Amino acid sequence: RRGGRALILRFGRYIRVGEPELDRLEASFNSYGPWFVLFARFFEVLRQIQGIVAGTVEMPFRRFFLANLGGGLLWSLAWGLASWKLGRQIHSVDDITEKAGLVVVVLSLGVLLVLFGMYMRHRWRRGAGKR
Repeated sequence: RRGGRALILRFGRYIRVGEPELDRLEASFNSYGPWFVLFARFFEVLRQIQGIVAGTVEMPFRRFFLANLGGGLLWSLAWGLASWKLGRQIHSVDDITEKAGLVVVVLSLGVLLVLFGMYMRHRWRRGAGKR
């Protein structure tokens, strides 16, 4: 929050971020900032950078805290309910995977053989072109 804008303007060229991009980010964050923080929990990279972005654009701490708290609660609820539901259905999932196991193995081997054949053909053509 203290040096974010200055640091981005100084070193942002290495990640292709300058004044216009930062201004656009600030405008978007002023409109949708709490929603971004709330739903960023569900996406790996966004979850990591949400605090940095919020501090850089000087989002009020209380607003950030409440949105982050809401996102954390939703994320925990989603994972908890999904795990509980899967746990209740694990036997039917196990039956499906048991029946589909042989088909998956055969298809996987087929795909690997085709990919290996394409690789060998590419190597052979590349080697034949050098002669």
